Amino acid sequence: MTRQLVRATALLACVLASACRFGAKPSDIDWMVSPEGARIALRVVGEPQDRVGELLAVDDESVLMRSPEVVEGVELRRPKITRVAWGSVDAIDVDRLGGAYDVRRGLRVTDETRRKLTLISRFPQGISPDILAKLLAATKQTAVDEIK
Repeated sequence: MTRQLVRATALLACVLASACRFGAKPSDIDWMVSPEGARIALRVVGEPQDRVGELLAVDDESVLMRSPEVVEGVELRRPKITRVAWGSVDAIDVDRLGGAYDVRRGLRVTDETRRKLTLISRFPQGISPDILAKLLAATKQTAVDEIK
């Protein structure tokens, strides 16, 4: 082997070995090693506090999430399914993924951010009416709560 080839191979080995040590590992983030979607904090325009819960699905018109019903900081009952229209979303913060997945307060969501959120949702392929009906039954809801 030539000296340059040995150096290049050694450099490549160092880069590959060190690359595995930086950033969050999937095993460090609970929802990444389970069937659940990402944990998000979603702020609705005009509401004083975030809605915190699981990101179920994302489409061009809205965000579907499961979160506890909270009034004045008190959880009232089991989680509920809520669809929030993009026009009503003030901000979204994704747990442990940093700014690349967040929707900044007051800014319009981009198509790229929407695609990223879709990939980390529980149902990245979308949610079928049958699955949605089962989720609603599990939360004892007759319909999705809509925020337009």
